[in-house]
Amino acid sequence: DSSEKLDSMKFILELLEKMERIENKGNTPYCDSLKKMKNILEKKKDLSPQEVGENFGNSVIALKSVPTAIYSFLRAQKKLPNYKNTNPFIRTIYFAISVGGDTDTIATMAGAIACAYYGDDIIPKQCKERCDKIKEVEQLADELLKASYM
Repeated sequence: DSSEKLDSMKFILELLEKMERIENKGNTPYCDSLKKMKNILEKKKDLSPQEVGENFGNSVIALKSVPTAIYSFLRAQKKLPNYKNTNPFIRTIYFAISVGGDTDTIATMAGAIACAYYGDDIIPKQCKERCDKIKEVEQLADELLKASYM
């Protein structure tokens, strides 16, 4: 429910629980990244974009971009230093791009997480107007949502 403040720790714990059922016991790279993220959240430390890249990666490789996208979404729940925008979707994209590396991949995933959480009303109109095939994407999203309830 996006009207309530996101509990980042609960979010990570739920992801970790799901990932533990998916990954093999001997090879758990995503679980390892989520555990590292959990430890950072427990310490209430906000990583800088550079530290995010160092801890979770910033390349095109999924293992080095998915955790970064997740952390970017979580980090953008709070105000960012030297960035005044109050829209958490825009903050998510901004932070993800600030990490550097494969920014289009990471920011796209982070933005998708934010949009899934907040709904597409969070995306400013001027951003939607610049997106190619926005109508087709919205239609596909509606169909996916309907299919998830079947």
